[in-house]
Amino acid sequence: GNGTQYEIIDSRSFVPIDLDIGLNNFVFYLDALERTFIYELSVTLDQTPPDLVVQYPYSGYATYRSIANTGGLCETGLPVYVNVSGILSQQDCAENGTFSMEVNLPLSEGHWPMVTYQVDMADNRDVDIRQIITDKTAPNANLLWNRTDCDRKPTAPIWGAAMPADCSVSVDLSMISEDIVAWSIVITNVNADVLVQTGTSSEFD
Repeated sequence: GNGTQYEIIDSRSFVPIDLDIGLNNFVFYLDALERTFIYELSVTLDQTPPDLVVQYPYSGYATYRSIANTGGLCETGLPVYVNVSGILSQQDCAENGTFSMEVNLPLSEGHWPMVTYQVDMADNRDVDIRQIITDKTAPNANLLWNRTDCDRKPTAPIWGAAMPADCSVSVDLSMISEDIVAWSIVITNVNADVLVQTGTSSEFD
């Protein structure tokens, strides 16, 4: 201490203390009835939040499932909390400073904030917020046979099977759902794929 004296009122004395970052040691002397009582106090000032880094899922991640996997780096010895619309999941940070767990998601569709955080003994906290999308509705699209041209149309013979026709066809594909990211068309003739086409949503922008 610095030798400053403080008055005791109603058995109480208020001592203002300025703390430095890290460990602070104090000694208090109480004089009473010609005796001196010594009290020692150690206070650690910690203003550093836990080291939390969420590596996955990415913000905007979409799933049809009611759970999602999340993981990343964390401060050892502290639990990691994940809150998705009031649904809380928890796991202790591993000794190697990582976490990986399944978190529960709302059953209804929507955009939800996934809040991941750690809190230390000094109430410092590190928070990560990213968006999770739950989508349980299948994509919607229209496929229309547009044109069929046959250069040869064989007639059915009296004996045996008819020769296959020599035709060309075309289809029109229109996307109705706005969240389609990939598509594919497969046309099969007698157990053989005669057309296989794939694409992405950018082709329909």
